[in-house]
Amino acid sequence: MGAGSQDNLQRDSVCPLCFCKQQLNVLQSYCQSQIKENGKKTAASASKKSAKPTEVSAVEIVQQILLSYLQEAGSQDDGNLFTRWFYLCIWNKDDQHSQEKIIYYLARLKSKEILRDSGNGLAISRDSAKKICLALGQKNSFCRGFDKILALLLASLRENSPVIRAKALRAVSCIVEADPEVLGDKRVQYAVEGRFCDSAISVREAALELVGRHIASHPDVGLKYIEKVAERIKDTGVSVRKRAIKIIRDLCASNPNTDTTHAFVEIISRVNDEESSVQDLVCKTFYELWFEEPTGSHKHLVADGSSVPMEIAKKTEQIVDMLRKMPNHQPLITIIKRNLTLDFLPQSTKAAGINSSMVASIRKRCELICKRLLERILQVEEGAANEMEIHTLPYIVALQAFCIVDPTLCIPVTDPSKFVVTLQPYLNIQVDNKSSAQLLESIIFVIDAVLPLIRKPPQNVVEELEKDLKHMIVRHSYLTVVHACIKCLCALSKSAGRGPGLVENLVNIFYKHLCGANSDSQLLGRSLFCLGLLLRYGYQLMLTSENQLDFPKIINLLQRKYLLKDDFSLKVRALQTLGYILIAKPEFMLQKDMLNLIETALSSEVDYRFKIQGLQNLYEYLRDAESQLTAESTAKPPGQCEINGRSEVPVAAGAGDTNICGGIIQLYWSSILERCLDTNDQVRQSALKIVEVVLRQGLVHPITCVPHLIALEMDPLEGNSKLAHHLLMNMNEKNKTLSHQSEFVCRYPSFFESRLGDGLQLSFKFFESIVSNHKMSANIKSNPIAFVKPGISRIYRLIRSNRNSRNKFVHSIVRKFESDSRSRSTVSFLVY
Repeated sequence: MGAGSQDNLQRDSVCPLCFCKQQLNVLQSYCQSQIKENGKKTAASASKKSAKPTEVSAVEIVQQILLSYLQEAGSQDDGNLFTRWFYLCIWNKDDQHSQEKIIYYLARLKSKEILRDSGNGLAISRDSAKKICLALGQKNSFCRGFDKILALLLASLRENSPVIRAKALRAVSCIVEADPEVLGDKRVQYAVEGRFCDSAISVREAALELVGRHIASHPDVGLKYIEKVAERIKDTGVSVRKRAIKIIRDLCASNPNTDTTHAFVEIISRVNDEESSVQDLVCKTFYELWFEEPTGSHKHLVADGSSVPMEIAKKTEQIVDMLRKMPNHQPLITIIKRNLTLDFLPQSTKAAGINSSMVASIRKRCELICKRLLERILQVEEGAANEMEIHTLPYIVALQAFCIVDPTLCIPVTDPSKFVVTLQPYLNIQVDNKSSAQLLESIIFVIDAVLPLIRKPPQNVVEELEKDLKHMIVRHSYLTVVHACIKCLCALSKSAGRGPGLVENLVNIFYKHLCGANSDSQLLGRSLFCLGLLLRYGYQLMLTSENQLDFPKIINLLQRKYLLKDDFSLKVRALQTLGYILIAKPEFMLQKDMLNLIETALSSEVDYRFKIQGLQNLYEYLRDAESQLTAESTAKPPGQCEINGRSEVPVAAGAGDTNICGGIIQLYWSSILERCLDTNDQVRQSALKIVEVVLRQGLVHPITCVPHLIALEMDPLEGNSKLAHHLLMNMNEKNKTLSHQSEFVCRYPSFFESRLGDGLQLSFKFFESIVSNHKMSANIKSNPIAFVKPGISRIYRLIRSNRNSRNKFVHSIVRKFESDSRSRSTVSFLVY
């Protein structure tokens, strides 16, 4: 109450405890005298019991202090009376001997009338009165039943009805609102986390909302829930996924030192979410965590002699820690790319114009992160005597991700060749394992991307690079490293003005080896691989040479000697080499003999590995053409593209195309679509990837592939069915154009309605082939409806919003039941 036993009280002050104890003794005496005067037997017997000397309890004394305070300090109206009456009723209810003390309690209510000095000298503060209220409140029966009430509410969270569960959550939420520490209780934690997995989306979202509301103010409580919240980032409900991401973002903002690596991995996995609003939220989250300039001064530098601020160094370590637990760096590339352009901002912000200073700030931070990554690579090398490549790899991979998005981030203005000079010595790593191969591949990629942008690279570094790259091309056992070396060597020879001499020399070495009588299939396979890549990446460089390449001669060697080999691995490798050559000379794909060869590779009779390689060749050609087109469009202003000199191509697939890429794809389009419904999962996957790129580039009329995409809605491989549905959805959305889909595709919103009947027929054939060939056929045969129903449901979901589309959907099905002798359907198809 504000005064300890050692405190000196003022001369006129009265000890509240002593004063109120005295009051209660007087009131007890008063009550006993009143009972005697009444003269009733029952009262007399009660008075005998109460006449026994009873010590006034400490609780009663504190109660009396509160009553005296309310009586003196409160307003003299009915409200004051009711307040005191309320307290006395509660105390009477909780008193085991209340029946014997009714007169005593009434006397306490009227103490001012009974006592001469009812408390005028009693002076306690308002804060002391509040403390007394809280202390006494904890003693009453209602508060003592709090645990029981909470237990009942937590039990209600397991009720069958989602409505009851939602109401119980709201009730728990009210308790947590008053005391957030309740969330730390193990019983509450288990109960709330159980609702994170509730069958109802509304309940799951309410449970997350309950936790999320108190994350910022109580981060220690939030840390207990973070793992379970992170799991909800993969929830089927869009609102649940978004709420989980926001909770983790708020937790990281309120507690920057929290280890949230696992949560970051879960968040970044949704960067390609099927819902665009979730994609934008993921990008915005990482913008706020990593790329946004923090408020206040953050100029403290790292203590290891770095010129990078401590705040940037911490963000860099977060990125690297996250990469260590990710299967690849592709999601990080997407995050960096979208943050550098700020394309996740709302349309209203984009329409008003993005602030150039924001873009410049993000770019500056990315440059500092790249600088810090380079510093850490050097530090890790110095500190890790053993397994250096394992410790260094995540830093190099992170640097590669930034370099893929924008190589100029790795070209400091003060020292443009710093990254190349620093990374070049790592090419001499002698360890030959998977980790070192990944490390070399990433280092070579960074050098390959940065070197052409340096105006005058140091000649000694160029010479060392040539030497190291040539050595690895000939010697390194990992072909992924060899691929990177050949690409880098061709770029180096072109940008550094070294000429085609070294590339030509390597081409001749591998060609002669293939023409010889060597029977070592491993060496022959390596020679085929290297020759194809040298011709793919070095073709433009070798055009400047006096010794022109004889491509027909090389192709003839492949056809005559290696594509007819009994060794199947060499046949596949020869087909891969041919694919590399055709990327350099795509016009060869329009020739009749090459058309027959590729069609044979894509036919249904050949081994699935041959089909996969044939499809991979076409896919790599399309991606290469796409990247060249992107590079040209960024290099040339609009309206300055040449239109003369285009190759004339034959008409195919019902349409003519003056673009060589479109003409080639149209020639092989029917074979590609057939492979979309192949019995092998990997073949279908490879073919569908080509369809995705073709539709994105607008190389064919989308209506040609609608039946096959409808059939692929039934694909047992989830990735294939999802991609097919995604492509159909893009076609069907009339007013919505996704960023990765061309306008040509989205102009035809009702495509597949006219081809729906064909699609259902094709899906039936696909279903039959899967049942007879697929490894899951036993499960499919036992419950065919369960296998087919989700795909049909997804198709219907696309058109259900439009009445006309729904009618066409039903008509296309009913028409199959008409007794038309020209196209009589089988009973099995009608059942299907």
